[in-house]
Amino acid sequence: MFAAGTARTNTVAVNNLSLTFVQNQTGNPDVTPEAANSLGVGTVLTPSFIPGLAVSADYYNISVKHQIGVISAQNVVNLCYVNNIQSYCNNIHSTGSLAAGNLVLSKIDLKPINFASVKAEGIDFDVTYGVPLDEITIFGNIPGDLRLHALATHYMRMYTNDGFSPTTDTAGTNVSGGLPDLLYRLEASYKVDPWGINLIGRGLTPGKIANEYIVCTSACPISTPQNRTTNFNHIDGAFYLDATVNYSFETYGADAQVFFTVKNMFNAPPGLIPTGGGSSSSSTAAYPSTNGGLYDMLGRVFRVGLRANL
Repeated sequence: MFAAGTARTNTVAVNNLSLTFVQNQTGNPDVTPEAANSLGVGTVLTPSFIPGLAVSADYYNISVKHQIGVISAQNVVNLCYVNNIQSYCNNIHSTGSLAAGNLVLSKIDLKPINFASVKAEGIDFDVTYGVPLDEITIFGNIPGDLRLHALATHYMRMYTNDGFSPTTDTAGTNVSGGLPDLLYRLEASYKVDPWGINLIGRGLTPGKIANEYIVCTSACPISTPQNRTTNFNHIDGAFYLDATVNYSFETYGADAQVFFTVKNMFNAPPGLIPTGGGSSSSSTAAYPSTNGGLYDMLGRVFRVGLRANL
């Protein structure tokens, strides 16, 4: 991998000292291709005794090795001066020494390398049922069509090993970058011309701050970077209900539709993360400490619109 180098001035912390250096981003001809193995097994059921019903389940298992990435300058410094790994020291251009207290950094080369592995495992579920209501005579002659649809993903594992940080499994964690144990979406649609009604329930199960945390209040083991001790390791789940009503009509020879939508109808709050910000956008006081990728941060939202096919 060849690329022209780019440089900029930056700082790193070494033994509680803040040192200035030039960060030199370069290519690396020694990187090798990433390697991935994937396994997928699925089934689809369409029982004849329930017309209109389709149920599917898909299991996936994906492993990626030798991922290409760039280690930050701070990690390069830590791996050299703290962990004494010479291959990272070769990327540091300096004078003086850390032991003598006169270390001066001039340049740190940041090169893409093969250093990480990822393993993802989970199951996707999909259930669909559609039926004209006039075929169900038990409730009388009801006009219109009903469609029910459910989607869910059970995240069993999202394992990451970058080769120098503690290994992590973010499946079942609701923090930024994590995946809940179960993420789901339920939809019910009813249509009888010219009206249509759509209800969507979306949500996620409760999760942890980190799977590696050890929860205890007394007689706790020694806290380590891999397994930290804490007295709290829980993040609430959430459920949000959205509703849409639409009316279809024809105007000037074109099909049109007016609609009214309410998202998060009951104004359900997001799950709060008891750490210093759940995502990059929530690290300031202007944002709540939550994961904006999983939770609804806007509250109840109304929307009115007009669609037309010209």
